[in-house]
Amino acid sequence: MKAPDNKGVFYSPHAHIVDSFNVYKQKPPPADHPNAIVCGQCEDLTWRMTDRCIHCNFDIAADALEQQRLQQLEQLRFELQQLKDELRPFLVLMAACAIALVLTFFIAPQMPYVYWVVLGAMIVLAAFIKPLDDQIKSTQHQIQELR
Repeated sequence: MKAPDNKGVFYSPHAHIVDSFNVYKQKPPPADHPNAIVCGQCEDLTWRMTDRCIHCNFDIAADALEQQRLQQLEQLRFELQQLKDELRPFLVLMAACAIALVLTFFIAPQMPYVYWVVLGAMIVLAAFIKPLDDQIKSTQHQIQELR
């Protein structure tokens, strides 16, 4: 009985240069095929369900995951900027209340009700600021995890 010939696709030490990485000698899909995708590295058509490009052995699955991660990161950064823009007017009002509190101490120290009005306004503003601040911290944490 003769031993099987184990000469595979890469029998020659230089076959990977000549034959590329198309180990199974797959034919590329037609351009109009629904499962045809363009490889991110060699930009040739390859099959959607393969893990690697049939031409250059580029890891398509890992590239798709990386693209998804980058999209999520971009979306989270956009949301973070929106939250910061939403928080800005409340912070300006809080600073104005703090200035008003200090000024009332010097201008009208004999009217204690003014302090309570300004402190009440600051407490109401803090009630609006706290949930926004929590959302900002949560979004920043999600961004750190995706990096």
